[in-house]
Amino acid sequence: MPVTCFWALLLAVGIASCLEPDKLGILPGQNFTTSYHQYAGYLTVRPETNGQIFYWYAESQSATPGGDPLVLWLNGGPGCSSVAGFWGENGPFHLTKEGVVVNNPLAWNKVANMLWLESPLGVGFSRSSSSKDFYQNDTSTAVGNFVALQSFLKKFPEFKGRDFYVFGESYAGHYIPTLIDYILDNKGDLELNLKGFGIGNPTTDRPSDFNAPLPFYRNHALISPQSYQAAYKACNGDFMDTSTACVDHRRAALKEYGSRINIYDILADVCLDGEARGENEAFRMMSIMYGDDADILTPPCIAEYLATYLNRADVKAAIHADPSIKWVQCSDTVDRVKYTYSYASMLPLYARFLNETSLRVLIFSGDIDSVLPFTGTQAWIDKLDRPIKRSWAPWLDSEGQTGGYKVEYDRMTFITIRGAGHMVPEFRPQRAFDFFSRFLAGKAI
Repeated sequence: MPVTCFWALLLAVGIASCLEPDKLGILPGQNFTTSYHQYAGYLTVRPETNGQIFYWYAESQSATPGGDPLVLWLNGGPGCSSVAGFWGENGPFHLTKEGVVVNNPLAWNKVANMLWLESPLGVGFSRSSSSKDFYQNDTSTAVGNFVALQSFLKKFPEFKGRDFYVFGESYAGHYIPTLIDYILDNKGDLELNLKGFGIGNPTTDRPSDFNAPLPFYRNHALISPQSYQAAYKACNGDFMDTSTACVDHRRAALKEYGSRINIYDILADVCLDGEARGENEAFRMMSIMYGDDADILTPPCIAEYLATYLNRADVKAAIHADPSIKWVQCSDTVDRVKYTYSYASMLPLYARFLNETSLRVLIFSGDIDSVLPFTGTQAWIDKLDRPIKRSWAPWLDSEGQTGGYKVEYDRMTFITIRGAGHMVPEFRPQRAFDFFSRFLAGKAI
């Protein structure tokens, strides 16, 4: 260990890393400096194939980063980049269409040390010398994330024993519970103090998730009452029905929805200048539920300028990314063909967490997301049959407005975020920061 790293660790002065090659300097398009450090690079998860997950770590901006928890953020997909979450949701930087880097005043590293992983292998800048590593499932992804955390601790040993949380959204509804489950089974092999987790608009229980969108569309005047009733009757009340009549009527209802509605946020306009429809996270989620019918719904809208920026040679060099990899928001190498959905439901894992551990659990839902509506989340939470401590009531954001509504269970809290879509930190950043910071501080939301 270099002498400087030794004394920094010994004296507990902030957070020091002994791997300076990963340390970030000023990025292309950034015309300001920061008082905190950031690191990006690779974490080895499969040495035999040079399987490496790309990570981005931002030190806490608080006055005492050495006492702040470590929080892992995972985007969904499956196969969508958490680096996109860094730039578009809760990271310290945002990017303008012109490629200018600007500060995010509501970055989650204001109160925590934040880690973003491009998981599983094949996502974003993550890489492997073996194409077999791009065949992933929920179990292998959990193992990969676990090993990535072990590798992170080798680079940043100052985090050993630190309080640790996992947050994410969408298909992280599978990534996170399976990772938590694996940590519990192997907790002696990960030197972190796991305290809890939070997931937004999560994929959780297939029947609950699948049956929520069509009623949501009807109740928001996105499809006609007649087409909804016809589909409901043909499907015998279960939209998972695979009969020809059900599929045909369901497809007819979906056609009424149209392609110029932002399925992430039904009150927002669609982006009309994008073309790579298959690269957005909503398309992945709709594909899981509706298969080829997803083509009816998904607008061609992605943050193309982020891909343009991250694929610049000078940017790749600045963030220590493999120059040979073309970055896309949702990878073609980990898609419906190569990803196996190992679980139909996460509810057995939630039963374990709530009955056998003291973990704190937060489930949050943007209330205008049509991909995974809050009503589906409510349905699977009801299946857990947990005692309610505080019934449905509004919660207030930092500006004194109704941030949404909440229900407090014996071991879990469910909240809605008023006016938020699928990616809550993107659509309602202030409210997202409010509930995140309160949760970490152990305060009531």
